Amino acid sequence: MIDVEIKHNSLLDFFESAGYTPEIVNGKKKFKVFSSVQNELNSLCMGVGLRDISQSGIIELRGKDVLDFLHRITTNSLKDLQKEKLAGTIFTSEKGRIIDTATIFNFEDHQLLIYSEANREKVLSWINKYVITDDVHINSSSESYILLEMTGQQSDSFLTLVCGNSINEIMRTSLGLYAQKD
Repeated sequence: MIDVEIKHNSLLDFFESAGYTPEIVNGKKKFKVFSSVQNELNSLCMGVGLRDISQSGIIELRGKDVLDFLHRITTNSLKDLQKEKLAGTIFTSEKGRIIDTATIFNFEDHQLLIYSEANREKVLSWINKYVITDDVHINSSSESYILLEMTGQQSDSFLTLVCGNSINEIMRTSLGLYAQKD
């Protein structure tokens, strides 16, 4: 038997303390069903669905050359990405093979790159390979964030209920809900 380290986060701990039972999948706790499939489908169609996507890899990038650098080593035009906007992009090898897909969030003074945790080493290695004289500083930040994806007809109302006037400080996207750390 192989011992696998199980990472904890406050959201998972909350659901467990509320009596929900997680399953261990690839060394990670996951809640697959909270009530019934029909109830959860109704929530998605008429209410709010929430998915924890914290298992994604996150890199925090800082420096004046970050967007230009990513523009050069990925497939999407990122050099003119506006503050508080996001863009999807793809990392490809020299032969055009896909290394991973990613989403970049521009917070002006830093950028967050969200990618597949399964390709963590490939993406970090690829980025480090090309940072030579660019003003780009890389920090793997997967442990610093909880990423949530929210969907459903009532998601705006739910966010207002939970966050109140703070809703303007939270970026909502079709990819999920990402809150900048303090």
